[in-house]
Amino acid sequence: MASEQPKVLLITTPSTSLYTKKAFLDINMGTAFVGGGLEASGFDVDFFDFNMALNRIRKASFFSLADNQILSEEGRLKARIHGGWRQPESDLSTWIETLIGEIPNRNYQYIGLSLDRIGYSSIYSKGALHFAILFASALKESFTIPIFLGGRQCINQVGTSYLSHLRTELGSLDPIDHYFEKNGHTTFPQVLKRLEDGEDLHSDAISRLIQERSYFSKMKDILPKYDIKNSKDAYVDMESLFPSSFLEKNREVRDFPEIFIVPYKFSVGCPFTCAFCSDGLEKHHSAWEVEQIVSNLVQLQKRGLRYFRFYNNNINLNKKFIDDFYEAAKGWRLDIRFSDSANFRIFNDDIAKKIKDSGCVKLWYGAETVSEKIQEMIHKRVSLGRIRNHLQTANQLNIWNSLNFIFNFPHETEADFQALLEFLSDRNLVDTFYRNEFLLLHETEYATHPEKFNIRVREIAENGLLGSFDEIGGRTWEELQVIGQNKQDQIDAILPFEKNMLLANDQILFVLHEIYGDKNMIRKKYDCLFECFDSPQEFRDFSYARSWRIPPELDGKIVNTSEVRHNEIGKGATQFAQVFSQM
Repeated sequence: MASEQPKVLLITTPSTSLYTKKAFLDINMGTAFVGGGLEASGFDVDFFDFNMALNRIRKASFFSLADNQILSEEGRLKARIHGGWRQPESDLSTWIETLIGEIPNRNYQYIGLSLDRIGYSSIYSKGALHFAILFASALKESFTIPIFLGGRQCINQVGTSYLSHLRTELGSLDPIDHYFEKNGHTTFPQVLKRLEDGEDLHSDAISRLIQERSYFSKMKDILPKYDIKNSKDAYVDMESLFPSSFLEKNREVRDFPEIFIVPYKFSVGCPFTCAFCSDGLEKHHSAWEVEQIVSNLVQLQKRGLRYFRFYNNNINLNKKFIDDFYEAAKGWRLDIRFSDSANFRIFNDDIAKKIKDSGCVKLWYGAETVSEKIQEMIHKRVSLGRIRNHLQTANQLNIWNSLNFIFNFPHETEADFQALLEFLSDRNLVDTFYRNEFLLLHETEYATHPEKFNIRVREIAENGLLGSFDEIGGRTWEELQVIGQNKQDQIDAILPFEKNMLLANDQILFVLHEIYGDKNMIRKKYDCLFECFDSPQEFRDFSYARSWRIPPELDGKIVNTSEVRHNEIGKGATQFAQVFSQM
């Protein structure tokens, strides 16, 4: 009986919406899976995505962000919690009061707060953590019940040592009863089950369970919870996606219904061992059975969900997986549209066609580099000829070709980079791409065995994720940063970053694909879209509002230079506070 089930208030707390206003924000996938796990365990869950909700609130009002230093300094956060979250009256307290006012029911037994990370930024992620704690202190006034907080990726960005320090600073003022530093997909329901059985909230058994690894593979029978209470924030209308002048010229787009793209995944890990990737040190991968995957998708389709963004590392795990997925989708009469990632090693005309016929609109490929020397070094081993052939195949099937690649590898030559520029200039094959400057991620082969790559590690950032390095017998870290910026500028000259963001936007692409289908026509519509702006600044603002990226002018206010480029991850809080205190 629904009324007899213990009730859980599950909230995605604000992250991106703390710093910038977007045309729309996507639902948090991790929270949706936690919600599904709770419901499968017998709990009645009310799910709010307050990152989305705050974005709506901020779009309707003006906020100066004058007190955002609270989001970066633990001392200011502690003082605010000690003095009361309303004092002094500020934008943050207004946001909190407004969001809590959207919770009509007070009859809950437990509260779960879920953090959402922002890229590789410890600074923004730290702000998300601080706001969640401040928000929890306000919730305590209305709910005298246990409050839990999770969000592994966000906490990783902040650093577990900082979280431990912050908890010590807050002491008894900390409104959070327990922090999940690992994924809580399966462990959070188990904790609440124990509490329902009468176990003490702060027992050793509960604490140990919270620190255990949560196995995503055990959730194969669980449907994520996508019916958020603020559901109107999940759907994007055409007026939010396209300029009014574009809609006037393209009535069929104007008349397209609101769209909601669902985040979903059915595999973890990666079968490849790329030297630059944190998945590369240990080859591990697990996926759900195909019949279970398709069965779940059919159930979600029956709930009116048709558009999906799959977050798998590779949809083409092997030929058998693709064959089985295609046959199961056809047998279950699955009719969806999706984007996902794919690899070039397991790819041919038959595989590409079956992926397309299963509903694929767009694929992201980890091309990384077109240099065969670097391909060998990073264990990718995919020739440029293979990459071109497979992109051409996908292109003929009207699959949107999106590539991830890395520039400024250690010891990358000018010839290597020029070959990359030439490849990216082929607009008939490459529809969009993410330009990623090489990062020395801590738990990778590059960081653990730098001698293999002829580099010398200089320093690891405070959150333990990134490092700076020098090339042995080559360039210093400082020289590499200057070179990297120059290379980024050359890439952006080929395809301006603002255009790239719109070409990578799934909502826009899915709408155009549903209406027109043919890639050549879709490309023409993008050209029409690009022509709808009176100034470069207007176009730039439009693009950033429709991407997950934080505008660089805000990043420039928070830290004096690019956070990632200068290895400031975990080290920019003081500059952040100083800048905002002067606004």
